[in-house]
Amino acid sequence: ESPGSLEGTLEMAASEASRHPEAPPYNARCGVVLQSDLIHDQNEGLPRDLIMARLFRTIASNIVQDVIGNRDIRQGTRSVLTGWPAGCAPLFDNIKNLTSLDLVRPDHFANVGAIGAALLALERNNRFVIEGDRIDEAARIARSKRQYLPSLRASLERVHIHGFAPSAVCDREGASGGPEVVIGVDGGSTTTKAVALSLADRRILGSRYIPTHGDPLGALADVMGHLSKTLGGLPVAGVCTTGSARQLYERVLSSPSLRRTLEDRGCSVPDGAVDEITCHAVGIRSMDDRIDTIFEIGGQDMKFTTFRREEDRVTDQVDEARMNYSCQAGAGQTLENMSTILGLDVRDSLQELALEADRVPVIDATCGVFMELEEQRLIAENHSAREIAAAITRATASSYFNKFVGGTSHVGERCSCQGGPSLGKAFLAAMADVTGRDIHAYPGRELMGALGAALFIRERILSARRDGQETASAFRGWGSLTPWTEKKATEGPGSGSGDARPP
Repeated sequence: ESPGSLEGTLEMAASEASRHPEAPPYNARCGVVLQSDLIHDQNEGLPRDLIMARLFRTIASNIVQDVIGNRDIRQGTRSVLTGWPAGCAPLFDNIKNLTSLDLVRPDHFANVGAIGAALLALERNNRFVIEGDRIDEAARIARSKRQYLPSLRASLERVHIHGFAPSAVCDREGASGGPEVVIGVDGGSTTTKAVALSLADRRILGSRYIPTHGDPLGALADVMGHLSKTLGGLPVAGVCTTGSARQLYERVLSSPSLRRTLEDRGCSVPDGAVDEITCHAVGIRSMDDRIDTIFEIGGQDMKFTTFRREEDRVTDQVDEARMNYSCQAGAGQTLENMSTILGLDVRDSLQELALEADRVPVIDATCGVFMELEEQRLIAENHSAREIAAAITRATASSYFNKFVGGTSHVGERCSCQGGPSLGKAFLAAMADVTGRDIHAYPGRELMGALGAALFIRERILSARRDGQETASAFRGWGSLTPWTEKKATEGPGSGSGDARPP
């Protein structure tokens, strides 16, 4: 099969997993939590082949626990494993080893259910064929029993999309030969972002936002390579990393030995890794210090932050900050999974279609798995693509707000929405609908973590210099990823010990 097909992808994953036959399983029963565990291992720099081995081991363990359970099946009993995934060797071998069954994979294992249905129809002489108009009628009845909400367009009046001030962004082509640069990199669960600022006046000199595609170091090489095209000749005053890959990215971009040398000379080295809640707060409040509530919807990590008010002023003191650590219902990855089923992109085509719907079907928003099942029901009920798009967009916003945030009692007066899904008006309208608040969206909201990281390190540098300290960065250089990428190309994907530091 071609590598781009589902079969080809599974075959490639199985081949890599076979290198680690004794890999320990993840401690996850829920598929959503398991997906989150995979991403975080990836962003810690674990090699892909080990992650794949742990994945297959976990799925096999869950099948044994959930399907076989406490059933009394004697060891050595002749058993068959059917279904399309049965063709995956690591999954088959793990189930066989965990159960001690005489497990076999029959011919046509992927189609056993369909073969059985055909044989049963033949045995019963069942020649009944469901007519198309009867299917349409059944779908119409199912649609009539659904609850619906008004169009998301009705909430657009509560969405306020702000623009950059004319002087906020520097012309990238004119950036060379300029002053010192500070860099912020946000290694998120599903996307990688980078922002470069002028140290002197915090103008944005360059930025990059891309999907990680399971390769955090490849994504880092991409964003840094993009910035280096116009900024490679400028001195770097400091680098700050954030997001779930922040420790990995810090190891790659900042040299510990150079840091020690600089500190021995009496220099203050500002480089470091900072949590994403802090960075998102610094980023948005640099644009609007009246914001007292931040809704941040990442790929798998969701954040919620509020700031304390004193009289009519919003202070820098955090009143409440939280982050999800397992369930990702309401996160961008769940919405992206559902969008993919429709062949739509979360950032544009999904949102455009969702706004066209004249009504929004109500679906279960308590769990990411339930939402995906509900989407399949909407498809079976023959809802239009625009209604399904509106339903999954609003359900994601509802899950984030009601399940994760906990409702309006936690929300302040001026709210900002950030993260990839917030790039589209439909999701912003959905947030306005479920929160009952006006939603403010600022430029670069998909980059806010990286922007905040750059601003954070900038303030650290300026503060040290105001105190009379000399500062210097331990940044390895714009080409710091080249040795690692060359090594990876030689060894092939998925290989390596997990030490992501370039040689």
